[in-house]
Amino acid sequence: MERHNLIFTLSGARGIIGKSFNAKIAKKIAIAFGTLLNNEDKRVIIGKDTRPSGKQIAEAVTEGLSGIGYQIINLGICPTPIIIHAKNKHKIPCGIIITASHNPQEWNGLKLLTGNSFLSEFEIGQIANNFYKIEANSYSLIKKKQPEHVKTLDPFPDYIHDLFNFIDYKAIKKKNNLNVIIDPGGGTGKYATPKILERMGCKIKLINENLLINGSFPRGIEPIEPNLRDLAMEVWQSKYDLGLAFDADAD
Repeated sequence: MERHNLIFTLSGARGIIGKSFNAKIAKKIAIAFGTLLNNEDKRVIIGKDTRPSGKQIAEAVTEGLSGIGYQIINLGICPTPIIIHAKNKHKIPCGIIITASHNPQEWNGLKLLTGNSFLSEFEIGQIANNFYKIEANSYSLIKKKQPEHVKTLDPFPDYIHDLFNFIDYKAIKKKNNLNVIIDPGGGTGKYATPKILERMGCKIKLINENLLINGSFPRGIEPIEPNLRDLAMEVWQSKYDLGLAFDADAD
């Protein structure tokens, strides 16, 4: 593995699948994270974006954390803002989001959450140090997850309910006739945004909604100009009022 390409940042860690990041490394980072926090409340929330590698990474993270006594609250595929909302709403002390955000498909990573936000620079440094100690000492990882430590949660109803407590969507709906086209780029942006906008009276069309048959993303993941030509053309040709684009975890 190319260790120098495993990147630790304030949001967590990321790398290239098969080179600097894989399930074993994800499990070690999860163990380092859980060991550092050592909360009395042993719940941790986990969600992921749509990258095909996310399934194996999620299983590894679950094994690592359940093996050191954590109870996993699994949200499945879910946008990053909704994962954070669910963590805070249910007063879950920490979380892991399996995503490499806007990075290309061959990347994946872990966003690490504690308190109401991401970790501090000092905490990330401690996790990185613990991770490399685990690697150097050939830490004996728990090989089998404990099913009784894994629960699932659907976070979308709470998120939409709480969002509409902040805005008068019925008043907006009375005056709203916007035509909106959404390009989630095969990511998690397709799961909540269309429902929210439709309830506010928008007419919605989705493009680049799903991954391709071979598991690839339908466009470059980062929502920048070269990757949004389909969206720009649709807005121009069909005279949409608004075009929205997201990266893989819709943050």
